[in-house]
Amino acid sequence: MNKEIKETKERQINPRSLENLKLGAKARDKGKIRRNTTLLPATIAWLDKRGNASDLIDQLVKAAQRGELKPSDAHEQKDSQQYLTSNDAHKQIEVLQAELTTVQEQVVRLQIEIEQLRCLPQKFVNKFIELKRSQWGNNPAQRGNFSTESRAWDIFRQFKQLIEENPEKLE
Repeated sequence: MNKEIKETKERQINPRSLENLKLGAKARDKGKIRRNTTLLPATIAWLDKRGNASDLIDQLVKAAQRGELKPSDAHEQKDSQQYLTSNDAHKQIEVLQAELTTVQEQVVRLQIEIEQLRCLPQKFVNKFIELKRSQWGNNPAQRGNFSTESRAWDIFRQFKQLIEENPEKLE
């Protein structure tokens, strides 16, 4: 039975295929270059549904070159964009310049405050020394002139030197 099916089935050649063969490889070329590409499965499915993938890709490229293709979110961009007149643009620039001036003034004020805060520990140290100097001599055991050069003042002198020379190390 298998032999009968094989004998009755005769291979037929499409007439267009015969014409293409007669024209030769050069005529079938159409100036195209064969290239293997890697595509997403969704892209392959989309191309398969529409026929000859090479022709579709060529059509898409031509449409893109003519500027006929738009991104998928183009409709959202159009709705959200506000076209400014030159008068609106000038008003917006003035508002932005006013905001910039305000911000610059705030930065200057903050820089002054930071500098004052950096000087604060040094002021406290100097006040403390003045307080100790004013109290010197009230105790009968205290003799001579007031001095911060004794061993008892070593750590305090190091702290004072640190805040005078490198206050950023305390931050």
